[in-house]
Amino acid sequence: MSEYNTKNYTEQGGDVTHIHGRLIIEEDGEISGLPQASGLTPGIIKADGITRDAPYTVEVKIDSETGKLYVPEYPKAQSVTQSTATTVADLKNSFNALITALIEGGVMAEGGSKGEG
Repeated sequence: MSEYNTKNYTEQGGDVTHIHGRLIIEEDGEISGLPQASGLTPGIIKADGITRDAPYTVEVKIDSETGKLYVPEYPKAQSVTQSTATTVADLKNSFNALITALIEGGVMAEGGSKGEG
C-alpha cells in the first residue's frame, strides 16, 4: 500500500481541480480561459526580486456590473521637475508642487490643512 498523499488533485470527471499549495506561473507561462471584466485593458504585473520570503500582494477588485475579478489601473501623477532649491522657501515651493501633483493625479487624497506663506 502506497503512503503517497497528493495535495493537488482533479475530481472524478475532470471538472474540478484542487490546488492545496502555491501555484507558480513562470515568466513565460500563460493562463488561458479566464474571463476579463468588460471595458478594462488586460495587463501584466511584473515584480522584480520577489522571493519566497518576501511575497508580493496586488489589490484586485470585482466589477460591480459583471461580477468579474480584475486588477485596477492606478493613476499616475504628472511629472514634477527635480528641485534645485537653494533656500528653505524654494524647497517649500518644490515640496508643495509635488504634493499638488500627487493630489491632482489622484494618487493622494486632499484634506490636510494648507499652511500660510
